[in-house]
Amino acid sequence: MRTLSEIDAHYSRIQMSGDFAELEQLAVELEAMDEPAARALQHVIRGTVAARRRDMNAALVEYEQALQAYTALQNIEGMARAQLNLGRVQSFVGEFEAAEALYQQAIEGYTQSGKLGYALRARVNIGLMHETLGHFDTALKILSACVAEATELQEDHALGNALFGIGGIYMKLEDYGASTEYYRRAIDVHERLGEASGVASSLNSLASIQYYVGNYTEAAETWYRALDMVDQGRERVLESTILSNLANLHLSMGEQEDALRLYEQARDIAREIRAYLTTLHAEGKVGQMYIRLGRFDEGAEILERVSAIFRERGDLDSWASHTIFLAGNSLNAGRIEKATALLQELERTDINASIQADVLRARAEVALIEHDTAGAREHLLQALSISEALHHRPLVAALHQQLRDLCKDLNDFEGYVQHNEAWSQLHAELHSTKVGQQLATQQADRRVAAERLEREREREVLYSTLPRAVADRVIRGEPVQDHYDLAAVLFLDVVGFTTLSGDLHASTLAAILGAAFGQCDAACARHEVTKVKTIGDSYLAFVASTPERLATPGELAARVAGAAMEILQAAASIDLASFGVPADVLRTIPHLQVRIGLHLGPLFAGVIGTERLQYDIWGDTVNVASRLEHTSEPGRIHVSEAFANALALFDLESGGSEGATVRCRCIKRGSIDIKGKGEMTTYWLDLQG
Repeated sequence: MRTLSEIDAHYSRIQMSGDFAELEQLAVELEAMDEPAARALQHVIRGTVAARRRDMNAALVEYEQALQAYTALQNIEGMARAQLNLGRVQSFVGEFEAAEALYQQAIEGYTQSGKLGYALRARVNIGLMHETLGHFDTALKILSACVAEATELQEDHALGNALFGIGGIYMKLEDYGASTEYYRRAIDVHERLGEASGVASSLNSLASIQYYVGNYTEAAETWYRALDMVDQGRERVLESTILSNLANLHLSMGEQEDALRLYEQARDIAREIRAYLTTLHAEGKVGQMYIRLGRFDEGAEILERVSAIFRERGDLDSWASHTIFLAGNSLNAGRIEKATALLQELERTDINASIQADVLRARAEVALIEHDTAGAREHLLQALSISEALHHRPLVAALHQQLRDLCKDLNDFEGYVQHNEAWSQLHAELHSTKVGQQLATQQADRRVAAERLEREREREVLYSTLPRAVADRVIRGEPVQDHYDLAAVLFLDVVGFTTLSGDLHASTLAAILGAAFGQCDAACARHEVTKVKTIGDSYLAFVASTPERLATPGELAARVAGAAMEILQAAASIDLASFGVPADVLRTIPHLQVRIGLHLGPLFAGVIGTERLQYDIWGDTVNVASRLEHTSEPGRIHVSEAFANALALFDLESGGSEGATVRCRCIKRGSIDIKGKGEMTTYWLDLQG
């Protein structure tokens, strides 16, 4: 049975990416513990499941119970966790003042607990909340500060979310170039963290920009790439949203059957995971598609049912958008009375200005059907006034076009000229703006791609000079300064290299060393021993017990011994004659030989330098391994007593992918004078016959 801290760590890893069954299983494990701290975490996990299903009422209940439990335990960090999650729920349901108060409490709690990264996450959420409220200057100030702090703290989760938020601000400001750049950077951060849901969310927003500027092919590719990130069934709400966006794209391209199929998929996923609001919105889209495809009665029945639910829930904007769509299509179907009744209901309700403009346009259509041209113009002029106040330029252009055509029918030449000029100017500006936006997004893509290419080149250099795990830490900006209480060190030297270097061309020497050290690299990789560096004709490697992979002294000794035995055999098989070594040199050095020293003990490891980074290990253990190599003999492995005792009769099962088994034994050499250490008892490591 796992401990509470192990379950908590598991939850922290999967809270935004794990599937619901996995999260529920954690809650079940906690329930079996029957202790207050476990019950508190259980409420947090069940709140997360409810929130991701968009069941915010259930999420609110669970997080409040978690807060009560942590408060009773006087667990300040736990209280901050509950407050942060409660803030997210309150923000989602539009209770922004309550949300900000909870976020501030979470910041105080996390700061008091020394969890500055989590405090930063709460500040990012405050910035995102101001973005939602349209307070773009405030949001940009908060999120930009968070980007700087997250970079300093190396808090990539907060950094990715802050970059995503800034991208959203610029998208709403229609600065699609800047928005593209920030979304691309957010994607890079989430990819680095392995956060598939963060990558998918950023890709979804990036595809929306591509859609807005008319790059439909790119938008489709990006949305399908986003789908690939969530197709493991771990972020179904986002999957449903992306499918709906793809449906919008297909609808814009006139592919109505494909759009319907995608809307239905989006609805079915939302229904399956019991994401009620998402299901309602997707169901409304399905109803709209039925009407577009001529299935008016089926579509109308769905829209009436869905819009009634929205109205009952107090979501008047969603109710109004479905109702105005139904009214417009009722007009198209010749059902004037039904359309008029729906419009009257909308007029009696407190709806937003954008819907008011749509109602007036529909009223104009009714007036035209009733041959009231003057009334139609009056409705359109009112709609135009509202649209201009909203700065909705595409709608303003469309209304000028309608009014122009209406003035023509009314023989109003002056009005025709006025609206035609306004429409022509706006149409040209919108086209120019769209082209400019496309260019801006392309430039941002190129700029970010160039930065990514440069980073990847830097990574390639680091991976070629440092062990991969170490390079990854350097890339993340972590200092690499480690102390290992237990490690096994291998030090190797090529015998007779000084003689060879005096008789052979540099290219031949390099080829021989390349072959020898290539065998060393392969053997170390098979036995999971870390290569540190080569120094001339010497080779240094080690393996340590780490918190991520604990190992006994015998296990460490076995891995290094296995690599050493394999290297010894491989070196002897290198045919010097095949490298063009002259016969007179071959008489002196007939075949390649190496000396190896092995020791076990504590050591330090780290990356040194600033411009030319180098990974190195140092300490007495490394020095002793080097001295053992110096006092070894050609073709032999010289080990310390500590190493021999650790290895004991350990069966060395190595051989990597071939699964070969190598058995070895330590034979006492005797007492040897080791420089800097004095007399030491040492051993030879040989194959066991």
